[in-house]
Amino acid sequence: MHKNNHKLRIGIIGAGNIVRTRHLPALKKHPEVEIVAVSNLTYESAENFCSENLPEATPIKNWPDLVALPDIDVVWIGTPPYMHSAVTISALEAGKHVF
Repeated sequence: MHKNNHKLRIGIIGAGNIVRTRHLPALKKHPEVEIVAVSNLTYESAENFCSENLPEATPIKNWPDLVALPDIDVVWIGTPPYMHSAVTISALEAGKHVF
């Protein structure tokens, strides 16, 4: 359990096949985890991902907006590798944990 006795709030950036088939099923099994926001290549694809998999999560148009959310504890990166550095640095600068 998170040290502040609340769920770890995760924002996912990049909701492709690996996130959909591997990461998401594993994350959903943990009662101490809550996925609260998703950003993908387009707003429409983030919206579709949320409606199909996480109806309680909020789709976010641009990934920097997700990183800036004050109630996100962890940024979960599922983007193509060429984006990993930019997203990681931004998330760390915002004080987030990164996976």
